[in-house]
Amino acid sequence: MKIFKWFTRDKNSAKNEFAKYGHTCEIPEEMDDVAEYYSPETCWNKMAKRFFQLRTVSDISKSYTHHLRSHGAIMKEKKRHLIYHNHIIHPYSYFRVVWEMIASIFIFIELIIMPIHVGYNAIVDGHITDGSENAINPIITSLDLLLCSDVIINMFTGYYSEPQKEVILDGKLIFWHYLKSHMIPDIISSFPFNLPFIMEKDFVLISLKLLGLLKLLRFITFTRYYNRLINFFHISYSVSSLLLLIIGVGIYWHSLTCYLMFVMYLDAYGKGDPANPTINKHLDQKGYTNIYIFCFYKASMVIYTSWYTQENPGGIIEYSVVTAMWFCSKAIQFFILARTLQIMKGVNSSHQKYVEMERQLKEYMRDKQLPTYMKTRLLQYYDYRFQRNYFRESEILATISGQLRQEIIMHSCRQLVENVAFFKNLPINLLVRIVSCLRGEMYLINDVIVRANTPGDCMYFIASGTVAIYSTSGKEICHLEDGSHFGEIALVNKAESRIASVVAIEICEVYRFDVKDFVRAIHPYPDLLDSIEKIAADRMEKTLMLDEHNRRELAMKRVNK
Repeated sequence: MKIFKWFTRDKNSAKNEFAKYGHTCEIPEEMDDVAEYYSPETCWNKMAKRFFQLRTVSDISKSYTHHLRSHGAIMKEKKRHLIYHNHIIHPYSYFRVVWEMIASIFIFIELIIMPIHVGYNAIVDGHITDGSENAINPIITSLDLLLCSDVIINMFTGYYSEPQKEVILDGKLIFWHYLKSHMIPDIISSFPFNLPFIMEKDFVLISLKLLGLLKLLRFITFTRYYNRLINFFHISYSVSSLLLLIIGVGIYWHSLTCYLMFVMYLDAYGKGDPANPTINKHLDQKGYTNIYIFCFYKASMVIYTSWYTQENPGGIIEYSVVTAMWFCSKAIQFFILARTLQIMKGVNSSHQKYVEMERQLKEYMRDKQLPTYMKTRLLQYYDYRFQRNYFRESEILATISGQLRQEIIMHSCRQLVENVAFFKNLPINLLVRIVSCLRGEMYLINDVIVRANTPGDCMYFIASGTVAIYSTSGKEICHLEDGSHFGEIALVNKAESRIASVVAIEICEVYRFDVKDFVRAIHPYPDLLDSIEKIAADRMEKTLMLDEHNRRELAMKRVNK
């Protein structure tokens, strides 16, 4: 499974990451921030480093997040986590994914066991007792302890803020966000209501059994974890929604059955004579399994708002409970109908349109008999371009006003503008003019973006991704990541051909700035033009020096041979 790739991956993560895509890195890799932070490599530091790598953002998070789409962005996020919030668990870490899988399984088990614990009782000498005490109580206590630890872990786990478009790792903000959202239901549903030393009196036992039903609130947490895992494993919306609906209805049906069992015992206890054990004998003769089947039938009648049984409810308690269940079941029926219609409507959602487009693309590739590597590249392009949600951007932009279109473009390029150094402190009018001239392009792994010794008519800004720079002699010079730019030499010196080749070593989203737009936008600002010319001259000098050095090394090797 991809979750456990971390345990077997190469320590040299960046080289290993790019090597998977066929790029053999020639640049000696410097010690990364994590290795430097936990140096020297003592036994304790190795353990601390391993634990941090488990709880920090994972390398595969770019496959299921929208804001971490490149190796550079992930490394930047790791550095922020390491330096400022080392004790916090990142929500996109391996640890968090594995923990949510484990917690989901145990929450599901408790949602099944707790109603059984409420429903299975016995009446001994006229007193109601816990008929499942020996078998189920230890299991429930263990599950309660695990769910209590889930509450503690949630207090130290960051969360993604949609308005800020980043993961919040500040401890105080995490606590208040959790308190305002799910902390109270989680604490209530994790409290051990079945402690044996407080379950001595009949009314205490009855009250605590009813309070135990509050653990059904954990279904909210189960749904939250379920949706995150569905997103992680890329399971389709219709399948995942239908499965969750079936699980929810099944738990409701099961809980209703067990609650009716409890009501039946409670009604028998209310009618019983403490000196007369016949009621207990009568219930024991039926057996727990038969009683469950009988109550399951009664629950089915309640859910379908049909006739209860051949007999009327046995007492005022059962009358009240059945009436309340009828109303609840009717509401559940409306919910199931609405949810089913929503799932059916979701077939036409942007995600399902993407699935249909992907199916048509596969049919097209099969018809054209494209080779496997080309099929893979096409699927990678569509997956990255649309993020599994299909929309017609050109049609959407064509229907809105110019002002709105400009605001959308500015917002889309916000991260780019924040990352690129010479965009900072620019007049807003110039910034808007530059951004409006940018043209988005996407390159797959090993695509050549710029080829050396060819005419240049544009420069590029990297929105996300990593590129490798090669000199004219084929020597790898460096890597550029999010927020970097290249190709500016062609803009300030039109007579010069490209002095380096640029190759994408992961999927890259770049913005192209053409020379004609550059002239119109930049030339009225001589200070900015001077800054760009200095950057271009400095890069040109370094590239030519490295290229000359590489040529000499190659010549020396030929002579030595």
